[in-house]
Amino acid sequence: MDTRARKKAAKEKKRREKRRREKAAETIGTALDHLEWDLNQAVRVKEQGRMAEIPDWEQPHFPEESLKRIYAAAKSRGRVVLADFTKKLNHHLNRDIRRLHDYYETIAGEIQKR
Repeated sequence: MDTRARKKAAKEKKRREKRRREKAAETIGTALDHLEWDLNQAVRVKEQGRMAEIPDWEQPHFPEESLKRIYAAAKSRGRVVLADFTKKLNHHLNRDIRRLHDYYETIAGEIQKR
């Protein structure tokens, strides 16, 4: 691969990473917007007395759909935050496996010589 192709590939990789991060941020923002709307809706419903028959301690604190959105956003954000970390871990793991394999091949070669 020549230098120009490497630079182009690196630039494309950075562009994809930036798009992935922007999408994750947008997903989190959207989930938080939905959560705010759901909570405001729950407050309006409660104020209007539609839930007056249900005691406070039985009423849900968060609508289930909001919790699902929060979980999905947190999971997505977690992947983004940990992506570099897991990439480095995998790199080190593969390097160590390669070195260990080479080490045992060298030992096997020395044993064959004797």
